[in-house]
Formats: sequence, C-alpha cells, structure tokens
Amino acid sequence: MKKELTPRQLILKSRFYRFFGLIFAAVGLFIFIFIFAYSFKGDVFLATKEPMAIMIVIIPFLPACILSWIGGLAEKKAITMLEKTANSS
Repeated sequence: MKKELTPRQLILKSRFYRFFGLIFAAVGLFIFIFIFAYSFKGDVFLATKEPMAIMIVIIPFLPACILSWIGGLAEKKAITMLEKTANSS
C-alpha cells in the first residue's frame, strides 16, 4: 500500500520537480537553438514553411513542461492537505 506523504514532503517534491523543470527548460532552449540553427540555418521564413518546425519547437521543451506540471500537482495536493488540517484545528 502506498504511504501518504506529508504536506512538507509534497512541497519539497514540488520544489524539486519545478527546479529540474527549469533546468530542463534551459537545456531545451540550447537544444532548440542548436536544432534551429542546424536545420534552418537561422532562416525564420524557411522554418515557417516546414511542418517539422513545430516539432522542433515542442520536443525540447516537453520534459520541462511535464516536470512543471507534476510539481504543480504536488503543490496543489499539499495546499489542500494544509487547508484540511487548518480547518480541522
């Protein structure tokens, strides 16, 4: 059976996921710049004609979005747990 986490643990988990989300966003930015410069030679108008350009924008930032989303869920759960304990006291 899964052990219920305390609000403190959930907040730490949230901060952990958000921190690594920022790291992945920074790495994703560098990957995006590299792929964009390599594939389209820096030409923005050429990138608008290619449908693959949308994937080049989305894929490097996908891990950062997922980690931030998971962090947000953990933070919301911690807030609801804290509100329940405040209301019961």
